[in-house]
Amino acid sequence: MSAKNKKPAIGKVETLISQDTLVEGHIEAVGTLRIDGTVKGGIKKAEGVIIGETGTIEGNINAEVVSLSGRVIGNITSQSSLELMKGSTLKGDIVTEKLTIAEGAHFDGSCEMTGPGKESKSSDKEREPARVQAHAGNRQPAEEPT
Repeated sequence: MSAKNKKPAIGKVETLISQDTLVEGHIEAVGTLRIDGTVKGGIKKAEGVIIGETGTIEGNINAEVVSLSGRVIGNITSQSSLELMKGSTLKGDIVTEKLTIAEGAHFDGSCEMTGPGKESKSSDKEREPARVQAHAGNRQPAEEPT
């Protein structure tokens, strides 16, 4: 496999927010962060973010690679890749280069795909309200606001 097609891997977990733990405020981490508890405030910076099945984040996420099995209410900016696993829920917008949505994942928001050397057209503060509701395997358009 060439370096160009190689998928960035999430490295060894260096920081763990365990189940039944609540963190309020923004997190900045070096390396990979795993969330099995609740974060109210978001993740400003991390190499990799894993949100486990019991994990919940209420806030925006900015990371190189993100894997979501739990729940996020906020926008996700992933410089390399984002995976929405079966049973996950994302209510917010996405900016990423590579996106994988498993059957059974729930996504309610908009998505902007970027590429190498291509910058995002919008920032978290500039994004319009979400316009798409999608459930992997059963896509339905959202109702337009009146």
